[in-house]
Amino acid sequence: MNIKTVVSRFLERPVGQRFVEYYHRLSGYREYGLHRDDLIGNLAITFKALEYLPKHEQILREHRISVCLDVAVKGKIQAPKELITKPEDDVAYLPEILDWLEKREKIRAYEKLNGL
Repeated sequence: MNIKTVVSRFLERPVGQRFVEYYHRLSGYREYGLHRDDLIGNLAITFKALEYLPKHEQILREHRISVCLDVAVKGKIQAPKELITKPEDDVAYLPEILDWLEKREKIRAYEKLNGL
């Protein structure tokens, strides 16, 4: 059994879900008004994925990041209460696009390698 299988089985259980929620609460990004996917690193594939996001989602993401920077620069501990991200609002919006881009890159590499 590989590590991915063990981790996925752990996360399916209630104790695993509580651990994930505890981790997200402890990391504190929600208190700055951010979503989990707002923290994905500045990789080339991330920038490509952002281009495929719907325009309204791009605007919301930029707003969340600007609010976070504003709060951090002002030295506050958290954003105003109405801007704090609730756990039910913290949904992933990039993984599907990232998976699609990775598959597309693999297909292009395979085609290039085989001269197609």
